[in-house]
Amino acid sequence: MPLYSFGSNGSYQLGLGHNNDISDPTSCIVQPSPKGLDSINVTRIVGGGNHTLIQLSNGSAKAVGENTGSRCGPILHQILDKDRNFVVDFQDCLDGVVMCAASWEASAAIVRRDTGYAILTTGIGRRGELGQGLPIVSSDQWTEIMKPIGSWGDSDAHPIDIHGSMNHFVTVLSNGEVYGWGKGRNGQLGEPREDSWKPRKIPVPFRAVRAVCGREFTYVLGAVDSGEHLVLGSDKNNLISAAPVIAPRWKQVGATWSSILVLDQSGKLHTWGKPTRTNPPESLPMLKQLAIGSEHVLAITTDGKVIAWGWGKHGNCGLPIDGEFGDVQGRYNEIQVHRTVKSLGAGCATSWIDVE
Repeated sequence: MPLYSFGSNGSYQLGLGHNNDISDPTSCIVQPSPKGLDSINVTRIVGGGNHTLIQLSNGSAKAVGENTGSRCGPILHQILDKDRNFVVDFQDCLDGVVMCAASWEASAAIVRRDTGYAILTTGIGRRGELGQGLPIVSSDQWTEIMKPIGSWGDSDAHPIDIHGSMNHFVTVLSNGEVYGWGKGRNGQLGEPREDSWKPRKIPVPFRAVRAVCGREFTYVLGAVDSGEHLVLGSDKNNLISAAPVIAPRWKQVGATWSSILVLDQSGKLHTWGKPTRTNPPESLPMLKQLAIGSEHVLAITTDGKVIAWGWGKHGNCGLPIDGEFGDVQGRYNEIQVHRTVKSLGAGCATSWIDVE
């Protein structure tokens, strides 16, 4: 299971065993599971503010980076530096994982149990990100969130998708309903515009299948062929008013802190929102895969090249970078990878490449 990372690393969040930023893809240190890692694949990579989770095909999850407040969960092998806890290489953190997500200081996961599905959270959530109800702002272990009254608790519906951003999480259920918790004052959880300390249903006028979160907004999509989609939040950066009437026939979707990106099934990238760093360059080739970070994009082209653009101050877009803010803007960098690439990941100024 070779995994490479590069970018921001001040909290050991790249899993390299040190805390120096790096601009070249470098092999991560992943502690082996009891049954070994040779036949296990990475199925999802998510980044919080300074921590990273990788989800594996055997249902386990591993974590690395800052673990102050147990945002990676109760992991024994960590170091203490200036009153902050750090996990310096990927360690086992949870089993039975269907899907995982992260906010700035918390982590969440859908897990499968003998009694059904549950969502667990751990870490710090000063705006309700833990979903465990008032007045809980911290959790030092993975804890099941409070189930809302309604179909989630009273039927066979179960969570199938989960996503987080700075201060909120959203989950989609198998019956097409959407629930969210955390910061809601910008309308990212629908109405009323207020924080929610436990999951609440978000009214969506169609059967949802996917949702992603930006810093202060949520983007919800229906089935690919339906063209149904909805942006929740304020219209800052024209996130709502600039959205196409019908969603592109999407293959992948994602959100930076301030924009929405949709890769359609033909390989064309559609974007709207804040017209800055993550705007695709005019010379962008056709793409077959995306990974979207806080303010940068990693992609695989149809001819197998890995490219990156956006905010690259920490080396997360490779070199060279432009200007005092370290952007790669109006162009892209090709990232040299001398192995066959399977998948990508991107977090808060971090980039990940899973190879064969």
